Amino acid sequence: GIYTDKSGALWLSTKGDGVIVIPDYESYKGTAADRSRVHRYMKNEGLGSNEAYAFCPSTDGSLLWIGTSGKKLSYYSYQTRKFGTVDADLAGVAVHNILSVGENSLLVASDTEGLVRIDYSMKNSVPHIDGKTVFKFKHKNIDCNNFYAMVQDSDSTLLIGLKTGYGLVRFNIN
Repeated sequence: GIYTDKSGALWLSTKGDGVIVIPDYESYKGTAADRSRVHRYMKNEGLGSNEAYAFCPSTDGSLLWIGTSGKKLSYYSYQTRKFGTVDADLAGVAVHNILSVGENSLLVASDTEGLVRIDYSMKNSVPHIDGKTVFKFKHKNIDCNNFYAMVQDSDSTLLIGLKTGYGLVRFNIN
């Protein structure tokens, strides 16, 4: 995934080398980035895994959720300037996309568990999981839960792209 945050930092996910952050990315227009300012963050610095896929800001802007491999959901706290994880019990899957759907609720597209709604609360500036709902899908008795792409089509409609060649799932968020 690629994401530019409100401070102008460019966030890049990698499949095995963690997350790369280039602060004030716009200042490098037409020139190479200063390598001393390019930062790589990995599992030993708080990520749930070195395999990162997606970024999603929280609705209040205090967190940047990061989709990684594993049962934990990773985040970066802009307040503490640290990475952390919450145990979302995602059964060791990879989170390929995340969408914030209201205050303290996320929809997570995973590669095996399907679509997962995660509700959380903040306690002392740290997110805590309050609930998890898993949505599973079938097409002609075939499991269709390998999600890689996700986009909100309207206030209530989510389009989710499947890896397995079965196209899109249209999902009512409400």
